[in-house]
Amino acid sequence: IMVYGNVDTGTPCLMAVGSPGVQPVKCLRHSPSFLCAGLQDGSVALYPATQ
Repeated sequence: IMVYGNVDTGTPCLMAVGSPGVQPVKCLRHSPSFLCAGLQDGSVALYPATQ
């Protein structure tokens, strides 16, 4: 999962994390402390913002 500050992927990547397993990511939400990834199997992966 690569996170950018806007839709233009020419901007610097803000965060890059590995997705657990091979589940497709269905949605992303962020807060100042975490990135939350909703996966296709219904589980949620949480990544600390410092990663």
